[in-house]
Amino acid sequence: MKLFYKLLLIIYGFVFAYPLSSQESDWVFRKETEGIKAYTQKHDWSKFDEYRIETTIDGNLSAILAVFKDFDIYPVLFDGFDEIINHVNEPDRYVNYITINTPFPARNRDGVYVNELKYNQDQKLLHIDITCSDEYYNNDSGYVQIKNCNGFWDIKDIGGNKLKIVHQFVMDPGGNVPAFIINMQTVKNPLKTMKTLKKLILEPKYQNREFEILNP
Repeated sequence: MKLFYKLLLIIYGFVFAYPLSSQESDWVFRKETEGIKAYTQKHDWSKFDEYRIETTIDGNLSAILAVFKDFDIYPVLFDGFDEIINHVNEPDRYVNYITINTPFPARNRDGVYVNELKYNQDQKLLHIDITCSDEYYNNDSGYVQIKNCNGFWDIKDIGGNKLKIVHQFVMDPGGNVPAFIINMQTVKNPLKTMKTLKKLILEPKYQNREFEILNP
């Protein structure tokens, strides 16, 4: 009888642990540099890999939000970004039209990125949802429109003037772009972005800023 219960516990543990293990194994570790870890996984609606970047940086929530709302520096923060037009800049929402330089022979891309902000004061967690939209799109741009994208930033104040950051994103760039070529470079630009963010957040102009969403 004791043997029966031991077997039952083993089976029970396996059955309920398996979905979590399977879910975790979807993420494939790709690279770590300067304390920044990068992962990718296949996605159900895009042939292009989804990426996930995790790191801890010096700084506070108001400073990082100040960087994200300084749209003029996007070409520095996000490699490949060219023209940035901000259409909405509200306390809990900002919307940007962005053109992206794409290596030849692929055509350049553009898209409208909607960022929805939520702040959990108890957890000291700033969450930013990212989606693509047709609103504010320039139909005469001559670029290939990025219509589908989904991602987020999770930025948590962990004390000691440090932030734990998780950034996740997937998109379909549209047009005829070989997926295997893009997937080989999926984490290259996000890693560069995080390295740049680590430097920008410490600049004096982003310090001691106040945002309504962070002071409910």
